Amino acid sequence: MSITVTPGVRYLIVCDAVVKDQDRPGKLTVVGLTSLVAWPAGTTTPVSLERLTVLLILTDGRGKGAGRIRCLNEETGMPVFGTPPRPISFEGKSPAGHYGVTFTIRDCRFPAPGVYVIQFLFDDAVLGQQLVTVR
Repeated sequence: MSITVTPGVRYLIVCDAVVKDQDRPGKLTVVGLTSLVAWPAGTTTPVSLERLTVLLILTDGRGKGAGRIRCLNEETGMPVFGTPPRPISFEGKSPAGHYGVTFTIRDCRFPAPGVYVIQFLFDDAVLGQQLVTVR
Protein backbone atom coordinates (compact mmCIF):
# COMPACT_ATOMS: atom_id res chain seq x y z
CA MET A 1 0.00 0.00 0.00
CA SER A 2 1.37 3.40 -1.00
CA ILE A 3 1.14 6.25 1.49
CA THR A 4 0.54 9.75 0.16
CA VAL A 5 2.01 12.67 2.07
CA THR A 6 0.92 16.08 0.83
CA PRO A 7 3.88 18.06 -0.52
CA GLY A 8 4.91 21.50 0.64
CA VAL A 9 5.19 24.38 -1.82
CA ARG A 10 8.64 25.94 -1.64
CA TYR A 11 7.98 28.30 -4.59
CA LEU A 12 4.94 29.17 -6.72
CA ILE A 13 5.97 31.48 -9.55
CA VAL A 14 3.60 32.90 -12.19
CA CYS A 15 5.42 33.78 -15.42
CA ASP A 16 5.37 33.67 -19.22
CA ALA A 17 7.64 30.63 -19.57
CA VAL A 18 10.23 28.42 -17.86
CA VAL A 19 13.35 27.44 -19.80
CA LYS A 20 15.46 24.42 -18.83
CA ASP A 21 19.23 24.82 -19.16
CA GLN A 22 20.47 22.01 -21.41
CA ASP A 23 24.02 22.23 -20.00
CA ARG A 24 23.08 22.28 -16.31
CA PRO A 25 20.33 19.84 -15.31
CA GLY A 26 18.02 21.26 -12.66
CA LYS A 27 18.76 24.89 -13.58
CA LEU A 28 15.67 26.79 -14.68
CA THR A 29 15.24 30.29 -16.09
CA VAL A 30 11.99 32.12 -15.35
CA VAL A 31 10.91 34.35 -18.25
CA GLY A 32 8.47 37.23 -17.75
CA LEU A 33 7.60 37.16 -14.05
CA THR A 34 3.90 38.04 -13.85
CA SER A 35 2.40 39.88 -10.89
CA LEU A 36 0.81 42.80 -12.76
CA VAL A 37 -1.27 42.72 -15.94
CA ALA A 38 -2.01 46.03 -17.69
CA TRP A 39 -5.65 46.79 -18.43
CA PRO A 40 -5.87 48.87 -21.65
CA ALA A 41 -7.22 52.35 -20.92
CA GLY A 42 -10.76 53.05 -22.12
CA THR A 43 -11.70 49.43 -22.82
CA THR A 44 -14.26 47.14 -21.23
CA THR A 45 -13.22 44.04 -23.16
CA PRO A 46 -11.66 41.31 -20.99
CA VAL A 47 -7.86 41.21 -21.04
CA SER A 48 -6.59 37.99 -22.52
CA LEU A 49 -3.10 36.59 -22.11
CA GLU A 50 -2.09 34.00 -24.66
CA ARG A 51 -0.38 31.94 -21.97
CA LEU A 52 0.55 31.86 -18.30
CA THR A 53 2.99 29.37 -16.82
CA VAL A 54 3.00 28.39 -13.16
CA LEU A 55 6.27 26.97 -11.86
CA LEU A 56 6.04 25.00 -8.64
CA ILE A 57 8.95 23.74 -6.58
CA LEU A 58 7.53 21.10 -4.26
CA THR A 59 9.20 19.25 -1.38
CA ASP A 60 8.40 16.56 1.18
CA GLY A 61 5.85 14.77 -1.03
CA ARG A 62 5.33 11.02 -0.92
CA GLY A 63 3.10 8.82 -3.03
CA LYS A 64 0.96 10.40 -5.71
CA GLY A 65 -2.05 12.62 -6.21
CA ALA A 66 -3.70 15.04 -8.61
CA GLY A 67 -2.52 18.63 -9.02
CA ARG A 68 -4.20 21.55 -10.73
CA ILE A 69 -4.11 25.32 -11.01
CA ARG A 70 -7.07 27.63 -10.69
CA CYS A 71 -7.49 31.38 -10.86
CA LEU A 72 -10.10 33.07 -8.67
CA ASN A 73 -11.33 36.63 -8.50
CA GLU A 74 -10.11 37.64 -5.03
CA GLU A 75 -13.14 39.85 -4.29
CA THR A 76 -15.87 37.42 -5.33
CA GLY A 77 -14.10 34.07 -4.90
CA MET A 78 -15.46 33.05 -8.31
CA PRO A 79 -13.27 30.88 -10.57
CA VAL A 80 -11.98 32.59 -13.72
CA PHE A 81 -9.81 29.94 -15.42
CA GLY A 82 -7.66 26.94 -14.58
CA THR A 83 -6.30 23.57 -15.60
CA PRO A 84 -7.77 20.11 -15.36
CA PRO A 85 -6.27 17.85 -12.66
CA ARG A 86 -3.17 15.95 -13.68
CA PRO A 87 -1.25 13.20 -11.91
CA ILE A 88 1.81 14.12 -9.84
CA SER A 89 3.93 11.28 -8.50
CA PHE A 90 6.72 11.47 -5.95
CA GLU A 91 7.38 7.73 -6.14
CA GLY A 92 11.08 7.00 -6.55
CA LYS A 93 12.05 10.57 -5.55
CA SER A 94 13.73 11.68 -2.35
CA PRO A 95 11.19 13.41 -0.07
CA ALA A 96 13.96 15.76 1.05
CA GLY A 97 14.65 16.92 -2.53
CA HIS A 98 12.98 19.54 -4.67
CA TYR A 99 10.52 18.51 -7.35
CA GLY A 100 9.70 20.97 -10.15
CA VAL A 101 6.31 20.98 -11.84
CA THR A 102 5.06 23.41 -14.48
CA PHE A 103 1.53 24.09 -15.61
CA THR A 104 0.85 26.06 -18.79
CA ILE A 105 -2.54 27.72 -19.10
CA ARG A 106 -3.67 28.97 -22.52
CA ASP A 107 -6.04 31.86 -23.27
CA CYS A 108 -6.19 33.37 -19.77
CA ARG A 109 -9.05 35.88 -19.69
CA PHE A 110 -9.34 38.40 -16.89
CA PRO A 111 -12.90 39.79 -17.10
CA ALA A 112 -12.28 43.05 -15.20
CA PRO A 113 -9.58 45.01 -13.39
CA GLY A 114 -8.92 43.69 -9.89
CA VAL A 115 -6.88 41.22 -7.89
CA TYR A 116 -6.80 37.56 -8.87
CA VAL A 117 -5.48 34.59 -6.91
CA ILE A 118 -3.54 31.87 -8.72
CA GLN A 119 -3.79 28.71 -6.59
CA PHE A 120 -2.13 25.29 -6.66
CA LEU A 121 -4.37 22.46 -5.47
CA PHE A 122 -3.17 18.95 -4.67
CA ASP A 123 -5.98 16.43 -4.22
CA ASP A 124 -8.33 19.46 -4.03
CA ALA A 125 -6.51 21.07 -1.07
CA VAL A 126 -5.03 24.54 -1.67
CA LEU A 127 -1.29 24.29 -0.96
CA GLY A 128 -0.05 27.60 -2.33
CA GLN A 129 -1.18 30.79 -3.99
CA GLN A 130 0.10 33.95 -5.62
CA LEU A 131 -1.69 37.23 -6.37
CA VAL A 132 -1.87 38.83 -9.82
CA THR A 133 -3.17 42.39 -10.08
CA VAL A 134 -4.96 43.54 -13.22
CA ARG A 135 -5.12 47.34 -13.51
